[in-house]
Amino acid sequence: MTNPQHKKCVELCYFKRAQELLLNDSLSCWSIGKIDAKHEAPDIVVEGPNGCYGVEVITITESAVIASQENRKAICDKARQCFKNININGLDVRSLAVAVTFKNTPLKNDLDAVAAELVKIVCSNINSTNWGRSYFNLELSSLEIPNTNKKYFGSDIFADIYINYISHSKCSLWQPISVSNTPQVCSEDIQTVINKKEIKISKYRERAQNIWLLIVVNGFGKLTASSVHNSVLSYQFCTTFNGIVLLDYIENKAHVLRTVCKTTPT
Repeated sequence: MTNPQHKKCVELCYFKRAQELLLNDSLSCWSIGKIDAKHEAPDIVVEGPNGCYGVEVITITESAVIASQENRKAICDKARQCFKNININGLDVRSLAVAVTFKNTPLKNDLDAVAAELVKIVCSNINSTNWGRSYFNLELSSLEIPNTNKKYFGSDIFADIYINYISHSKCSLWQPISVSNTPQVCSEDIQTVINKKEIKISKYRERAQNIWLLIVVNGFGKLTASSVHNSVLSYQFCTTFNGIVLLDYIENKAHVLRTVCKTTPT
């Protein structure tokens, strides 16, 4: 089997798995029909009972997620450097930047601005009478979540920020949330993938007007291993696709992501 043939087989496998999972969840966005998986742009076209729809398939690779992780580490490091001028010891900050879309090589000013925003948020939330006590622990969230200890702070850049006090520490510690050996896919990574495909949307619609994007994580390739952050399922992505489906192949889960329609492609 040639590489192009293998690619088409993999794309079809991903599509059929996602379609089956969506139908099992009583989601009828992808109906059963005659499948054309031999062509490109989009990868899949289905003639269903309610009309024709197309699906473009893309896999998030580990290298792309790692690059995004490095940006988040850089933000925290710059925030720590900026915070040196503020005389507060024992500060432990964990943050997750999710709504920032960087270029492949982020401009220094981009990172500086995001780091300054993080410092501003932290400083505005540690002016507490409890600061300095061993049990000080503050959870901030960009989403209003009822019945939790998290404090809503309405950021467009950060999804979660955790602030703790470490009594024996003489410095401050700033680091991203969930930096592990398994890269984590966040809203920023998903939006970057969407933007990459948006430029071809008019070409896709030459074959079908109803066009969806299927984003795959944890697929067959060894560079696709990753985990999906919870914020992805509640974030609203900007797109001109008719819909976005996220398939976690290993977890055997398919999610229709929340979207808001753009008037023109990016």
